[in-house]
Amino acid sequence: MYLYPAVFTPDGSAIVFPANWGLRCYLFRVDIATGATRRVTSAQGGCELSPTFSPDGQHLAFLRRTTIHDEHSYVIGANADGTDERILVTDQSYNSLPQFASPLNEVLYLRRPKAEAHNYKVYAVYLPTREIVRLTDQSYYNIFAMSVSPDGHQMMLSVNDSEGEGFLVSAIDSADKPIMRLRPEPFDYVTLATWLPDGRSILFAGGVRHPGTATHDYNVYRMTIAGGAIVPLTTFTGSFNGLHVSPDGTKAVVLYETAYWVIDLATHQLTKVPLNISRLKF
Repeated sequence: MYLYPAVFTPDGSAIVFPANWGLRCYLFRVDIATGATRRVTSAQGGCELSPTFSPDGQHLAFLRRTTIHDEHSYVIGANADGTDERILVTDQSYNSLPQFASPLNEVLYLRRPKAEAHNYKVYAVYLPTREIVRLTDQSYYNIFAMSVSPDGHQMMLSVNDSEGEGFLVSAIDSADKPIMRLRPEPFDYVTLATWLPDGRSILFAGGVRHPGTATHDYNVYRMTIAGGAIVPLTTFTGSFNGLHVSPDGTKAVVLYETAYWVIDLATHQLTKVPLNISRLKF
């Protein structure tokens, strides 16, 4: 079984995550306090990935593929409880990382042609009409994460481009003209940037390489955008996957060593989510 990065439910009491078994992968919900687990959707096949909730907590978006190996991903919309599914985006491209931009009534997502591994652009689907608009003419070699600002008018891309790794911030309605580029120091790698609800600070993953080796350690850091002050929040050894902030901004969740961990952003305390993977029903 393989686990994918998780996101918090709108009330912050649970996380939703994709899990893979064989050719199938479905969305599951696990209660952080009790470990109670259930399926989110009722699909009988295929692969569901990249769940994201709207800021008002009413809607869910995610990707669905025919199989885990299929690069053609539909963008699916649904109610927050997984009911009333509808296809928002269907095309013959590789779609990824959907994110709500609620004031604009849009879902942003990344797209690249099937035959081109490194040619990412940002698109948006306007929810009332399902009209699709390309937001960036510029292509990016790699985009590892996309985060929408709390006011819904800016996006932040974690990229690897000609200048190396960094975080590009731009207005959604002028996405090809970044307002700023953030490159926290001193790290060998930076990725997975996500806004905090105050709109003035971010969380990100910073990696440090062990001298003379191919190994590295990634940890979670908080950074103030204006002053650049950085605070470490974890002391992991090795790597982790995913980084999502709860709607109230009090905690974050990561996937580390095959388990989900909740980080208290005030005390830096780590709490392991009591997930029993043997109870996941495919």
